[in-house]
Amino acid sequence: MKIFVTGVNGFIGSHFLEMALAQTDWEIQGFDLADNNITQFLDNPRFSMKKGDIFKEEAWLNEQIKECDVLLPLIGIARPAYYITRPLWTFELDFEQNLKMVRKCAEYGKRVIFPSTSEVYGMPDPNNKVTQFLRPLPDRPDCIFNFFVHLINGRIFSVHLQSVIHGCCNVPLCGIVSAPCFAISF
Repeated sequence: MKIFVTGVNGFIGSHFLEMALAQTDWEIQGFDLADNNITQFLDNPRFSMKKGDIFKEEAWLNEQIKECDVLLPLIGIARPAYYITRPLWTFELDFEQNLKMVRKCAEYGKRVIFPSTSEVYGMPDPNNKVTQFLRPLPDRPDCIFNFFVHLINGRIFSVHLQSVIHGCCNVPLCGIVSAPCFAISF
């Protein structure tokens, strides 16, 4: 299995990479601005890395999505100060760039594993399977990230539902997992 991980140098990406290389036989293609958190994996034959800017590498990113089995889109800014001081840029990075990749996955019939967070949905209530997904967003400017996650989650589910309705079902719903969660099976 070939996994394409964008944001592989970040907190979740680097820990996922470490787990995947240690516990699976998966091939991992990584993409990020830097590789300082993953230098110990750069010589691993099952891992290849491209440093680049998501705003400038659209053709290369699309090619990787075509070639992978699963996309794990982790690129996003995790700096609350940017949510307040650079909200438009944060929106473009966290939502619009990831949405482009989700759309390509739908076009190519690829799986997407999109990590979420308990900040968005709250801690799950084992007695109520519906309301855990309907929690209101906090009314604070630093919660802009939560809004983007809601939008991406909605898009992923809508694309899957549309494919089921039209009977083509070539867009498998792989899951939206709460991070950090690496209990992924295929």
